[in-house]
Amino acid sequence: MLFLHTLGTTEVRGADDDLVHLEPKRLALLVYLAVAHAGSTVSRDTLLTVFWPERDEQAARAALRQSLHHLGTRLGFDVLLGRGTNEIGIDSQCLRCDVLLFDTALDAHEPARAMKLVRGEFLPGFLYAQASDVFLEWIDGERNRLKERALEAALLLTREEQRRGNMTGQVHWLKRALDLVPFREDLLDQIVDLYEQSGNRATAAQTIRSFSRTLRIRYGVSTSPALRHRLRVLQGEVVSGSEGEDVHQRMRTLQQQVSAEMSRTTELMRQLQALARPGRPSVD
Repeated sequence: MLFLHTLGTTEVRGADDDLVHLEPKRLALLVYLAVAHAGSTVSRDTLLTVFWPERDEQAARAALRQSLHHLGTRLGFDVLLGRGTNEIGIDSQCLRCDVLLFDTALDAHEPARAMKLVRGEFLPGFLYAQASDVFLEWIDGERNRLKERALEAALLLTREEQRRGNMTGQVHWLKRALDLVPFREDLLDQIVDLYEQSGNRATAAQTIRSFSRTLRIRYGVSTSPALRHRLRVLQGEVVSGSEGEDVHQRMRTLQQQVSAEMSRTTELMRQLQALARPGRPSVD
């Protein structure tokens, strides 16, 4: 049984986990057949439009035949459906694909099984010379679709762990979600909340620092002022909003007490001065 990996890496592995070497464009053709037309076939004309739009029809058809023959030679001709016909496909009994297993698991309401297959984004950094706009747009669309489904699964698993009262599980799945959408500060806030609730302010602060460093180094962007303020609160550089309100309230109370004592002291001094005036009878 062959296995096509596309989530986090792009490669074909044999039954003994041996890597099957394929030229990038032919690997792209295999991925397109296995994922875009899973469980069905696609016309040769469509494949010509996707992979050889710059060539005339005769040259494009020759290139397609050569590519299909190469795939059959490297993978086994049983993998290809419709050889010698106008409709081409992939036999999923001979070639398994992580994307198809991922979708099948989610459709069966098994998000944990699905997420075991997600080792990264769809076709990470994959490209071949003269890739058509049609193919690149398909990759972008599929990448976004899979990311949204994986995010939904990770958040569903987070809620399941929350119902169990498992903080460690919640943090794990929130981090998986954050790996998928690294700019989502709301997800980071939830992780930090969990650490704070457990009394682990140091880890909460380190989590924000790591997040900020990743955004700055990998994407060249800064975190929001609100998140930077939260880090300063955790590090003890400033007090939080609620804590600040408590401090101000205590200060106002003390000021009122001091003012009252000062008023009382002033009144006592006035009375003492009145008693000490000349001509006032002394009290034995």
